Amino acid sequence: MKILHASDLHLQEENERTIDALREVLSVGRENEVDLVTIGGDLFHSREDAEVLRPQLREIFTDNPFKVLAIPGNHDEGAYRGNLNWGPDLEVATEKPFEIREFEDQNIVALPADSVHLKSIKIVLGVKSVKKPPLDNLRSFIHLE
Repeated sequence: MKILHASDLHLQEENERTIDALREVLSVGRENEVDLVTIGGDLFHSREDAEVLRPQLREIFTDNPFKVLAIPGNHDEGAYRGNLNWGPDLEVATEKPFEIREFEDQNIVALPADSVHLKSIKIVLGVKSVKKPPLDNLRSFIHLE
């Protein structure tokens, strides 16, 4: 199974580059014939952005050759509480404290951000910071083997 992972897209109505970055991730997924795209937190910048972008995202998350699994981050708070219809290709893991989703013959364990104390996990793992890729050069940060 081939998985492409992205995170922290922070989709915003006022910033079209964020939507372009999402389209680019999905394009890379198609080009590389992935089976699943995971978005690990902060798909949206705010709950308000999620609602405004919903019609556009229904189009984006339709007719992809793979499923997309979103795992809520702290900025996604409230975005997934009601209507989860974001298009037929997007599934959202909202169960707490974790959720196990089966894709093909693999289990994906999803931990929504408010289910765990992320700062504690970063300390245990020794993570200090992660450099964010510039949106206009996203492809240089994507590596598939």
